[in-house]
Amino acid sequence: MDQSKTANPFSAPSARVSDVVSDDEGELLAEARKVEAGRGLSWIGEGWSLYREAPGMWVGLILILGVIFIVLSMIPLVNLLVSLVMPVFVGGLMIGCRDLARDEGLELSHLFAGFKTHFGKLVLAGVIYGVGSLVVMAAVMIAMVGSAGLSVMTGAEPAGADPMSVLLAVLVAMGLIIPLVMSIWFAPALIVFHDLTAMEAMILSFKGCLRNILPFLLYGVVLLVLSFVASIPLMLGWLVLGPVMVAAQYSAYRDIFLE
Repeated sequence: MDQSKTANPFSAPSARVSDVVSDDEGELLAEARKVEAGRGLSWIGEGWSLYREAPGMWVGLILILGVIFIVLSMIPLVNLLVSLVMPVFVGGLMIGCRDLARDEGLELSHLFAGFKTHFGKLVLAGVIYGVGSLVVMAAVMIAMVGSAGLSVMTGAEPAGADPMSVLLAVLVAMGLIIPLVMSIWFAPALIVFHDLTAMEAMILSFKGCLRNILPFLLYGVVLLVLSFVASIPLMLGWLVLGPVMVAAQYSAYRDIFLE
């Protein structure tokens, strides 16, 4: 029997579109695109446009996410898992940005969408990032201890912290943490939209950031200023800046990685 004749044309769909992660986000480029420096500012503007589409829901999502992480951080041992689940939440918010850009709306369920799709890969990305963070902390401690030991061997015994030890530790931390952040920045979007493995997504994310140092520098400088402004009124400005940053991240992902 022809089902098209028996199906009720007015019946509700069996599944919500926002619950299904489709593969039509766009064709993934074989190599990350290099964009103009000015795009770093455009990402923020496009993020602001997505925020204005659903400001109330954005604020609600950021508040709920903040409460979740505050509660997790207060629980012994569980607080160690915060960095592991962050990519899961970010992946869900990327899906929310996509649906919002398609005029399909932003919902509370988007915050937890990453737990329904590609959960294992997103968590693995968080594990890799967490282990990398521990390596960075260990390297900083080794640098400080090594510098202090060198000061003792040379007979220098400064009062208080050795400025050279602190400077070396800062340089080591920056040299290691920046590539680590670059590797996780676009990984959630690349995983949920293109089904890449955690390692593939992190490598491609790193390459995408590396090829676009200038736009990211402009993006970072502007965000630094906005962060200061957002922090003045009792941190309330982050209820706006937080969502804008998430949406700007989605805009940058599309700009750099999609055909």
